Amino acid sequence: MDAIPGWKPLIICGKTTGEFIHSCGFHDLVVVTNNLITDLVLLSTLVVVILTVVTGIRLITSQGNPAALKKAKDTGMSVIIGYIVILVAWLVIYTIIHTLFQNPDSYSILGNP
Repeated sequence: MDAIPGWKPLIICGKTTGEFIHSCGFHDLVVVTNNLITDLVLLSTLVVVILTVVTGIRLITSQGNPAALKKAKDTGMSVIIGYIVILVAWLVIYTIIHTLFQNPDSYSILGNP
């Protein structure tokens, strides 16, 4: 069971289940990389929510000051653009990992991991 919903484990090999010890292999490296990237995307989502709240507070407290209003709008736009870049990068990496390494029924450049 995951400690935090959505988070993936980073230690997946070297565990003992009964008499069998799962040794680490290349496939485990790919899984850990995928889990780490997924966890970082979840963490970045939390950061985006916090920065959106901060931006909203700055917009409210600018009180018509054009410089403060512009700074808050620029911060908000930077947060949105940055999060879109993070999601696009995650989508590309996720697609590459699942296309090359995680579908044993299809062709893979590394064979059957």
